[in-house]
Amino acid sequence: MQALAIKKGMTGSMTEGAGAGQTQTSDAHGQERRWALVAAVRDVGDSRRQRVLSYLAKNLNVVTVPVRISAIRSCLNLIRTISPRKALWRDRSKRNAYYFRAASLALSDSIGMTPNGAYDVIFLFEALYGPGLGSRTKKPYLIYEDSTSALALRTWPDWVPDTARSRAYQELESEYYRGAARIVTSNECARKSLINDYQIAPGKVVTVGQGCDFFEANAANTKRADGLILFVGYDFERKGGRCLIEAFRQVKRAVPFAKLLVVGAKVQVKEDGVEVVERIRDKKKLIETYCSASVFALPAVYDPMPHAAMEAMSLGVPVVVSTTCGTSEIIEDGVNGLIVPPDDPARLAEKLVRVLRDPQLGISLGQAGLQTVRSKLTWEGVANRIIGIVNEVMEEQRSIR
Repeated sequence: MQALAIKKGMTGSMTEGAGAGQTQTSDAHGQERRWALVAAVRDVGDSRRQRVLSYLAKNLNVVTVPVRISAIRSCLNLIRTISPRKALWRDRSKRNAYYFRAASLALSDSIGMTPNGAYDVIFLFEALYGPGLGSRTKKPYLIYEDSTSALALRTWPDWVPDTARSRAYQELESEYYRGAARIVTSNECARKSLINDYQIAPGKVVTVGQGCDFFEANAANTKRADGLILFVGYDFERKGGRCLIEAFRQVKRAVPFAKLLVVGAKVQVKEDGVEVVERIRDKKKLIETYCSASVFALPAVYDPMPHAAMEAMSLGVPVVVSTTCGTSEIIEDGVNGLIVPPDDPARLAEKLVRVLRDPQLGISLGQAGLQTVRSKLTWEGVANRIIGIVNEVMEEQRSIR
């Protein structure tokens, strides 16, 4: 989670700069100043959030501040959420009412202690904590969201630990969403959930998409392996791995030379033609792996906006995804990719066989997918859309003063 606070500039009017999404103020002397952005950073290793910040920084002055709860509260939180299952303990420790309140107060303190105070807008990632509990940050805030607890409970309950199902936590989450000036989402499923499950006014929720900067000019030079189907994902079950294995058995009967490469999942598969490899951390090798595939498959049970599918598209690899995969929102079936229902091995096998038997179709789908990513899925575009929404909120605030 990160939180961004846009510092109040000098008095004067806000104008649109020459660059797309550029936000400036004019001081009393008519000189232009860029808005200053204060980023409260918790998950510094999240590259996608850092990409948003890097593009926002092209038009805003970005400064980071830490969000840390005290050592005592941290220990109490770990004790309250303890579990013999390490993964569950980790999820519990991030999503429970006690942590939400403690981290919200820490966030308020961090923003309040930033030099030269007085902020107009705060921008946060996800519903792990909010700014409303601290008296220093009673300002409008925006949220960038991928999913919601209500949506996850319907589609993949394992995403929601028991501590996040408590009445106390759900009330905090709902209050947090309702208090936002705007919520921007990476996908339409999350937007609809916020409107229908949390009764957020439709005009307050906007889908801005997600970015992908995985383009490689020399991607076409990598030789594709005939009949290679590629799956990249660590959560094998949720991302439709079992459905894919069943579909591959059918593909193998129709296309005997077909192969399936599973990357990243910690799973054992004893199936002719299937290879499982560990996570590929070297970017160059990962790119080569994508480009060697004839088709990329991700029949997820639910995945808000999987980066792997966008990476494949950004390298011109044709993709087959499920309707419950956020990537399907940017795909026109048969034009820039193929779409199948979730948990339908027969339909998945049919689409995979279609691509494997028709290399020209694969090339056409891949090139169209590449153009879609380049035109619609850039972090610069996402950042500019966010800045535009921030401008709207700030103008609304100015009008009610």
